[in-house]
Amino acid sequence: MKAVRSILAVAVLIAVTLSAIGCNALATAQNFENVINGILQIAKAETPALSAADAAVLQQWVNLGTTLNGQLQTCIAGAGAAGGKKSAFLACFNAFAAGVASPTELAQLRVLSSDAQKKPSSG
Repeated sequence: MKAVRSILAVAVLIAVTLSAIGCNALATAQNFENVINGILQIAKAETPALSAADAAVLQQWVNLGTTLNGQLQTCIAGAGAAGGKKSAFLACFNAFAAGVASPTELAQLRVLSSDAQKKPSSG
């Protein structure tokens, strides 16, 4: 379950880093997207180790994260092609974070058993 908390922390870190970077916002955005993709892969790998009920909840969140990550990749590519302004990349990550951290999605994660919430990452 650390993967879920990690992805939210990465979204905040992205906003801070993109606001402070200098030259290559596209490369920085792509690197952060790679981190998000890695976190989603870890969450996918952890799903089989959960109870069926917990796995179903986490799988829905991972599916959403995967969909949003695909949209993020498209947005980053478009922002890069449009001149690569930091504000365009921030808008991409803000949209991703808003989707992943929506109250509806976070409420779903609260349905996980306390054992699943305490489970350390397998990676």
